[in-house]
Amino acid sequence: MRKIACFFFLMVWAHALKVDITYGREQNSPFSIITLTHAKPFACQTLSREDYSSDIIECIIKETPEAGFLPFDTNFFEVSYEMVDQKFHLIIKSKKHQRLLFIPDDIQDSGFFVQRRDKFSRTWQIVGYEKKLPFLSEKKPLGINFPISLSRQKYPFVGEIGVDKNPMNTNLGADYAEYLKVKDLVDSQSYRAALNNIANAFKKYPKTLFAKDFLFFQIKALYHLKRYDSAIDYANAWLKNYSSDTSVPEMLYLVANSYARLRFPSESNYYYRRIIDEYPGNRFAALSKIKIANMFAGGSNVGLARLYYSQAYQEAKNLNDAVDIAMEWALFEIQSNSLANARDLFEKSFHANPKYFTEHQDQTLNLLGVLKEHKMDDIAAKIAQYFVDHINKQEANYEKVLFLLGELYEGAGQFDRAHVANLAYLKEYDGLVGAKEVQRRDDNLLFELSGSAKEKLDRYDVILQKYPSTPEAKKAAHLKAELLLKEKDYLAVLAMKDLLKQDKGPYNSALSALINQDMQENRCAIAAQYLGEISDFSEIKDKLKTFDCLYELNLNAKANLLAKSQIQDKNSKDYLPWLYRYAKNLYKLGKYQDSILASRDVLAIARAENAKQYEDILFTLFDALALSNLPEATNIYGSLEQNFPNDPRMLSVYFALLNQKDIINSAKLVYATKLYDLQKSLHSSDYSPFVDFMLIDALKQGGDNARAYEVATKLIAQKLSDPNKQRALYIKADLEIKQGKKKQASATLKQCTDIAEQSSWKTLCAQSKDLLKE
Repeated sequence: MRKIACFFFLMVWAHALKVDITYGREQNSPFSIITLTHAKPFACQTLSREDYSSDIIECIIKETPEAGFLPFDTNFFEVSYEMVDQKFHLIIKSKKHQRLLFIPDDIQDSGFFVQRRDKFSRTWQIVGYEKKLPFLSEKKPLGINFPISLSRQKYPFVGEIGVDKNPMNTNLGADYAEYLKVKDLVDSQSYRAALNNIANAFKKYPKTLFAKDFLFFQIKALYHLKRYDSAIDYANAWLKNYSSDTSVPEMLYLVANSYARLRFPSESNYYYRRIIDEYPGNRFAALSKIKIANMFAGGSNVGLARLYYSQAYQEAKNLNDAVDIAMEWALFEIQSNSLANARDLFEKSFHANPKYFTEHQDQTLNLLGVLKEHKMDDIAAKIAQYFVDHINKQEANYEKVLFLLGELYEGAGQFDRAHVANLAYLKEYDGLVGAKEVQRRDDNLLFELSGSAKEKLDRYDVILQKYPSTPEAKKAAHLKAELLLKEKDYLAVLAMKDLLKQDKGPYNSALSALINQDMQENRCAIAAQYLGEISDFSEIKDKLKTFDCLYELNLNAKANLLAKSQIQDKNSKDYLPWLYRYAKNLYKLGKYQDSILASRDVLAIARAENAKQYEDILFTLFDALALSNLPEATNIYGSLEQNFPNDPRMLSVYFALLNQKDIINSAKLVYATKLYDLQKSLHSSDYSPFVDFMLIDALKQGGDNARAYEVATKLIAQKLSDPNKQRALYIKADLEIKQGKKKQASATLKQCTDIAEQSSWKTLCAQSKDLLKE
């Protein structure tokens, strides 16, 4: 009976709890085992029934998990948790079949295994399987429970593990020593030396059993040496020869990354998606999802990017991968201005695996700068403090991070810690250039107290420094902000964002004051930075102008909030202007049915009050109807034609009408002529050559070949793409043939075929040209 098992593990970072997940096969039937270990004995039990198989297993650990624990799914289990009376309840639900196994704590010490099941143990196992319990029998024993002796000398032993994660025979000869040497070189990132040793190994041992492993290491080395073309070539050969190897996902991932480095996004995307589709439970599937998420993040599909980041994070197979993914995700959230999400990810990453930040020092330095730039000094300070506490002072990055630490604490409002950090730097590096800057920062932490306006501000700062996160500090922050408002130092108030609630009180007053200034000076673009934050418009003076600015900046959600508050009073003299703006903004928000209703109300009121300046809401009404009910939109075409015959916005109206399905030729001729003539009068070419071809087609169907020929001749004189030029020439030649002008048609067709571009129109031109010769 052949039994094959392949393993990976997921470390779940609940406090002192380790969760190992293994996968395997027995007689081609898959199974999975969850092993739970804890420093202290804990209880596990089945909840549904007492036989060998159970749908739900519950384990109770009398400790609170640290931040970062996430529920997860596998092919066999659905794992979740809940907190009950400060106890951690781990819930394992079976997707197929499962069995709970008691593992005695003293099995290795005593050397005896007695079939028993105590209530508590430091280790439990849950076996998930499809039909048959692997390796064990489902039959219940009927005999006496004699102990089984387990000789220490007969414990199973697995030695060196190959790149395919399978045990290797260590008695393989000299080529095994070469394998170990190459493996050490790759692990230590000595890639050039690894390539040389691989070449020598193949010369010495051309039939080595480690060929697959040597080639695998060679490809990894080529990739890290940025020889991506070679890495791809060798990887494709490796994949062809070892298509069933367990390292295939990693090899596909190297290929995908190589294509990405070479700037072939479609190829890299193909391989990332292939890993996800073909190896959904593999570590590299999660890493591939983060790469695809990065692609979406670079475009406009923010929602899909966030979905892939979330999936990758939940599917991470180890802590380092989880933190890597969380870092990528958090940086995306910063770019998307979702700072709360970014903050949450940074905090979870730090609590889950703080060592990550000392193991990736250059990356950590860059991260500290990003965190400071986006006002996350408190998180940056935690990371920096751990960093300096856990690396050697002799390392170059120690001084750089210690230099930043005081500034980060100061930015976080933790002034006592900032002072301690500054003193630590001055003690270690008093003679360096950076010491002067640190001394200056430290001096600014303290101020003398007095009664002038400036000195009051200094006093509030001292209180904030000495008593952070206290009622006194909150009062000092409020008084400081109020004084800054009186001094009209609004930007200084905004700088207190971490200390003030941005949607109330002084912070909102400062935003309102800055917006009012910019509106008065017609500086809409400058006001954008403040409009993006404001949530209370009560102190805004010119609300209509502010709305128009929000609309112009495409801040439509904020614009909707403002407009909605202003249309509540239907007796207001500004009700119609506000309803007009509200209807247009609803369309931009994609709320088309609401926009249609509001637009109809605007039209009715405008006509009742003879307020013609608002009747152009017809365009918004037409656009909204055209998306869901084009025939109904056609009904208001007459009003648009009558009231706005020469309005540039009519171009899009005619275009929409021309795009109707099954449009009759007479209607097509009318709309195409209107669009063609209006575009000409406006000196526009936005809808060319589309409208020209539509008009020619309508004229031909109507039998007006002379007019069609005139339009085609004028179209050829315009600047067209090669395929469109060939199409126009073909149409012109066809009309010339119909008019009996074969000589002109032949010349026109020659113009068409002389164009280098290969297209179906060029083929038609060539065929027509041959027919004319006959």
